[in-house]
Amino acid sequence: MNDPIPSRAEPVPSSPPPDTPCDPRMDVALALRHEVMQLSARLDYFMRHELAEMRAKATCFTLLRHLSACRAADRTAKR
Repeated sequence: MNDPIPSRAEPVPSSPPPDTPCDPRMDVALALRHEVMQLSARLDYFMRHELAEMRAKATCFTLLRHLSACRAADRTAKR
């Protein structure tokens, strides 16, 4: 209970020694920060993947419309 007061010659440790329990709120804060970073990375990957897929689908639909228009023009020209 009566911790010795460090003298001026002894440096005061900036962080507790490993065997000293830390503030549990810090553990929770670090865990939440880690989880937020992971979710952010997943969201970033998902958004890039979805955007690439949407662009690919749009390109396919554009090509299909162009092909359909070409076929219609071909049929009209053959009549």
